[in-house]
Amino acid sequence: MTVDRAVARIRSVHGALLLSALLLGGCAHGEAQPEAAPVPSLAVVSVPAPARSRQRDPAPVPTKRHATRASVGPRVVCRVVTVDGIEWRHVSGPCRHGYAYAEGEAESTDGHRHYRGHFVDGRFQGEGRYDWGSGVIYTGQFVRGAKSGRGTIVYPDHRSYSGDFKDGLYQGRGRYTDSDGSVYQGEFRAGHFDGQGYYRWANGDSYRGEFHNDLMDGHGVYVRQNGERYDGEFRANAKHGRGRYVWPNGDVYTGEFFDNQISGVGTFAYANGLTYTGAFRDGKRLATGREATRPDAGNPKEPRGTVSYGPAISGASGDVGN
Repeated sequence: MTVDRAVARIRSVHGALLLSALLLGGCAHGEAQPEAAPVPSLAVVSVPAPARSRQRDPAPVPTKRHATRASVGPRVVCRVVTVDGIEWRHVSGPCRHGYAYAEGEAESTDGHRHYRGHFVDGRFQGEGRYDWGSGVIYTGQFVRGAKSGRGTIVYPDHRSYSGDFKDGLYQGRGRYTDSDGSVYQGEFRAGHFDGQGYYRWANGDSYRGEFHNDLMDGHGVYVRQNGERYDGEFRANAKHGRGRYVWPNGDVYTGEFFDNQISGVGTFAYANGLTYTGAFRDGKRLATGREATRPDAGNPKEPRGTVSYGPAISGASGDVGN
């Protein structure tokens, strides 16, 4: 798979998994609210690992002592072993028992890819630099040909990842920067946002909390650049469970959410002193609730108190393809 095809696949994932409505809207008057796009899924990182390849170097130049001999001796074979199905040839560096060893260079037989770094028994091992020849470059640690340990990979569309790798996948802690400037920093598992993390959109919105399989899932805090804030439970990118939503004008809802809607039992406290405690369904108050006002609130009119929507999360992609 080429890098271009991998990028196209990531873009299709972005479109397929847009963020479901983070913000609810129309709670006080039951207004229908538009829904936001869901968080796109993080594509599994598929970084090339070594395969087996063999290459014969040109025959060595005869020394002066043997210059008159008809034969120049056997040709030296220095193999490079990989596991990605790509044929490689040894360019420079020492060999041991017929395999590339210690510091050296190799290139793919098609001339596109290049590796410079450490070899052990013909495999990429230790520190190295792998250039796909298409703008994708990995610099970091290898274990038996696979990207494992600390490393950095950059893409031609300005995406990048820096952090822990295991068997070619983002695994551990790392920082992923998307092409639009959005940034995720936190835990990765098998190439996905998974665990505790922090995501900051390019427009200034942010989420800090739990992720599972690329989705906001568990407890988290979502803050919009306009001052709106949700602190509570998420399930598969939707507000679900107990939570507290605060608007910049001072309105506050505390209670239950269901599938990204205010649903269940809760209290809506308006900045003008009016409060409503009772049942909600799909963002609308039910008649079974109870209203109250502060003694100094006068005769307040019920405010609008709408909930806004946030942007979609752009997923990370580490598929550099063949």
